[in-house]
Amino acid sequence: MYDRIKILSFFLGLCLFLPLMGISQERIPSDIQEQIDKLEPGAAYLFLDSIMANLSATEPEIIQLLVKKQIQFARQIQADSLLAKSNLKLGQLLRENGRADSSMHYYDRAVQWFLASGKDIDAANVLYRIGVIYARTANYRNALSKLQEAYEIYNKHNYLKGLGDVNIALGNIFYYQDNYSKSLEYYKESLEKRKMFGDTSGAGISLSNMATIYEAMGDTIKAIKVLKEAESILKESSNPYGLGQTLNNLGTLYYNMGSYDTAMYYYKQTLEQFTQLGREGLKAILLNNMALIETERENYESARKKLLEALEISQGLQLQEFRKEVLFNLNDLFLRQNEFKKAYFYFRDYYTLKDSLDDVERERNIMELQMQYEDEQRVLKQQKQEELNRHLAERNRLKSYILISVIVLSLIIILLLYRNFRSNKKSNALLRKKNKEIGKQKDLLEKAIHELKISQQQNVEILEAIPDIYFVIDDRGHFINYHANDVNELPMKPKSFLNKRYDELLDKERSELFGTALKKARDNDKLQIIEGKIFHNTDKTEVYYEARIMPSKYGRFLITARDITQRKRTESELIKAREEAEKATEMKSMFLASLSHEIRTPLSSIIGIASVLEEMNLTPEQKEFVDVIAISGNNLLNLINNILDFSKIEDQELRLSEVELDVREIVDEITSILQLQAQESEVELIPLWDDQIPETLIGDPGRLKQILINLISNAIKFSKRGKVFIKTNLFDEDQSHYILKFEIQDTGIGVALEQRDKLFKAFSQADTSIARKYGGTGLGLAISKYFTEMMGGSIGLESEKDKGSTFWFTARFEKTYNQKGETKTEHKVMKENAQKTDNMKKLNILLVEDNLLNQKFASAILKKAGHQVDLAENGKIGFDKFRENNYDIVLMDIQMPVMDGIEATKQIREYEKTNQLEPVPIVAVTAYAMEGDEERFYKAGIDEYLRKPYKADQMLDILPKK
Repeated sequence: MYDRIKILSFFLGLCLFLPLMGISQERIPSDIQEQIDKLEPGAAYLFLDSIMANLSATEPEIIQLLVKKQIQFARQIQADSLLAKSNLKLGQLLRENGRADSSMHYYDRAVQWFLASGKDIDAANVLYRIGVIYARTANYRNALSKLQEAYEIYNKHNYLKGLGDVNIALGNIFYYQDNYSKSLEYYKESLEKRKMFGDTSGAGISLSNMATIYEAMGDTIKAIKVLKEAESILKESSNPYGLGQTLNNLGTLYYNMGSYDTAMYYYKQTLEQFTQLGREGLKAILLNNMALIETERENYESARKKLLEALEISQGLQLQEFRKEVLFNLNDLFLRQNEFKKAYFYFRDYYTLKDSLDDVERERNIMELQMQYEDEQRVLKQQKQEELNRHLAERNRLKSYILISVIVLSLIIILLLYRNFRSNKKSNALLRKKNKEIGKQKDLLEKAIHELKISQQQNVEILEAIPDIYFVIDDRGHFINYHANDVNELPMKPKSFLNKRYDELLDKERSELFGTALKKARDNDKLQIIEGKIFHNTDKTEVYYEARIMPSKYGRFLITARDITQRKRTESELIKAREEAEKATEMKSMFLASLSHEIRTPLSSIIGIASVLEEMNLTPEQKEFVDVIAISGNNLLNLINNILDFSKIEDQELRLSEVELDVREIVDEITSILQLQAQESEVELIPLWDDQIPETLIGDPGRLKQILINLISNAIKFSKRGKVFIKTNLFDEDQSHYILKFEIQDTGIGVALEQRDKLFKAFSQADTSIARKYGGTGLGLAISKYFTEMMGGSIGLESEKDKGSTFWFTARFEKTYNQKGETKTEHKVMKENAQKTDNMKKLNILLVEDNLLNQKFASAILKKAGHQVDLAENGKIGFDKFRENNYDIVLMDIQMPVMDGIEATKQIREYEKTNQLEPVPIVAVTAYAMEGDEERFYKAGIDEYLRKPYKADQMLDILPKK
């Protein structure tokens, strides 16, 4: 019995004693641990130093364990300086591995041990480092505290270098907080200390910082003076980076003053410094600044090159904030040049990047809030740890007494339990079972309480990290609670809206909108989203909010409000930019339409009268003069058509037709048309043909003619007394298409190699002297290039100066399988219809035209064909004559005084409808030639459309036949 009591007592004492002991073992590699165990603490400390020197930086966890082991050895040998160095090393390791909260703890301990070992300067250096880290994360309160401690130590020991560095850091913090006078005070003190220390380079940096303050305070003259002093000092001290920063600041100051030449002078020097240093990021900033000056000078090409180079550097270095600025400047540059398409692309990239950076900024703000929270928690944890240490010390003093008491009490209880064991066996068994159940319930309860605390803490952290404002509204519409990280973010003070209904706080319109959303959320049990603007009572501004209304299970509503003012501004700016671009396009179209009409109207008279004169009996000299008039008029018409085609190309409005055509017939027709021009230049046109080309293909004959006329006309113009060969060959084919190659070879002046790149660009010629000597706008080849690419081909040039040129192009045509003679091409049908003038009947025609020369030309054509013609000077007279007489057809000009052709046509159609008359054909004879004009005429009731200038056979073709 005695043995049993002894064994049971020992077991119970062991159970009570073991929880009071703590056993831990660092997970150090076994081979290193074996070596450490063989050494004394001091030697082991030095051994671990040598081990860590050979370990890779990719093994941070092992290094941290070894540093912690060094701290244990340093404590054993009571070496305060070694404790300080090891804690500093551990703090650096933790910070490098992203554990900023833990690193600050070890930094603070390093400071304490440096002070304890009498190494005040080392302690101040660590304090300075901690302050700079806090300043970089905008934790200015902690930064100022640490820097002030470092300042006091440096000042006590008159350590001038440290005082200069701390003053610069303090000045930077007050500059970020817009406290310019305080910042300037610290910068001046830094300058004084660095001069006393003999640090000329540091003195130059201090002067540069002082200039920044003077500029912020509006004293530009003082800032320039101080910067020039800094420039002189930094040149003597051979500090190229500091000198570059100072030169850049000088350039920026002069740029802000509008002195662009001086600013450019300093920017160029700065660019040279940073280029030598290989600082690509700073070089990109300089290029951007220089581009802004070039933009103001309207040197747009130079500005574009610099901005594109800066954009390339920023993309390579991932300088996203700076890249956003460059994209915005590129958008502004192209807007100034009216290149709206390019401006739009850069504007789109700018806002895409801006949204991405805004997301990153929000994440950074959340991280900063989290770091501040961790700092506060670290302080609280440290305080709790100190309190716990005091309790543990007290506990250790009482531990032995408690242990003895517990053992004695345990023996007494065991003896009593054993004495009553037999009589109370059943009761004791039930009691043990009950105690076991209570213990389990207690464990579950403690676990649940712990998890609840963690969940509550996580919810608090999430709420503090999210920038939205939250409101809680009861089922009667009263605001009963809210959450905001900053009370200033609320549109009004809490006491102004808590326990008040929404309709007491909002105007009638917004109150109805809000009430409707609440009702829908309650009835449908779904999220409702509304937007609106609220007058912010704090800073008197109007703010746009997006409100999300979600009903809860308890008859309440959770409202989240997000500030979307910036998004609204961005949307407004984009809409405005789009409207301005559309307006510019509309203005250009109106200008071209007006230009076309005003030039075509007199040109119609010139070409028309020339065609009438050609049919008269003229002397050879008179005929020569008439030919000159006709050629000049047709050249001018070709110029107008080129300009209009180029405008349509820019607006992407041109479309290809798909009709049957005979390529040989088209080449022959163009050769015949240009024969007169060739004779005048004493040039022989020689068409050459590939017999493998089929007779009929499908394509756009009009665009093919236009390309050939442009190229052959140019060849004639530049080949005086020579030959022009027009070669057509079958270049390639596939299952459904033929590809033809056309070559126009001349014996003219040729094109130099360095001038060829300009030929196919709009409004460009190889040499300005060519435009003066031969004329032309430089549009023909650009338009030909565009048409060629539309037809699935390409265009090029082979030439040698003074030996002639060969312009070639390829075009893709669809195959046709119609048998010969089944289908006539469209232009053949037109020619046949034009020849059927003998079938025309004599007509009574109303000609409504305000231009006297156009009246005479049209009347001459119609009367010569035997028709009766009545004239009307405007639409009103024309409508009056239409009501008084019977006409077979009405030829209607569009732009006329008093009443235009559109309104006159509408009145004629209304008159016919009212009096139940058969509609008379109305033909628009007008100089309007823009896209959409023809459709506008048809909608007004016009049947046909004849564009000025026209030829006699075109006029006769539109008249009714028998």
